[in-house]
Amino acid sequence: MFVGPFYVQVWGERVPGVRVWVMFRSYGLEICEADFYEMREGEQVKIDRYALFGHEGLDDAPRSFRRLSTHRDVGLHARKICAELGGDKEVRVRARCAAQSGWRTVYTGHRDACGNTFEVPPPPKKKRRK
Repeated sequence: MFVGPFYVQVWGERVPGVRVWVMFRSYGLEICEADFYEMREGEQVKIDRYALFGHEGLDDAPRSFRRLSTHRDVGLHARKICAELGGDKEVRVRARCAAQSGWRTVYTGHRDACGNTFEVPPPPKKKRRK
């Protein structure tokens, strides 16, 4: 464990047969960062989703509300925001989810989350046990 990072950091080369040390391989992958905006007169106004659903902040909200783990969770949450706002509101979502290669953008904010063209991924298929 010592030789791999030391050699790479000092000489900038990999050592054949010695695996490069990685601090995190899968920790922190099931997290998404999302911002929700309501369009008002052509301007994007950020939605405080905690206040919208009656939560005072992080401590007051349930964990399932605070933590958006997947692309699907973000999409479903956007739909809930649309339902809570009601009417003909236009909601945009900008979101990215963690991946091993870095952050991956999942929603760019170009589509109305309350409209028909907004896509929420289907639930993952359950693996059958043999």
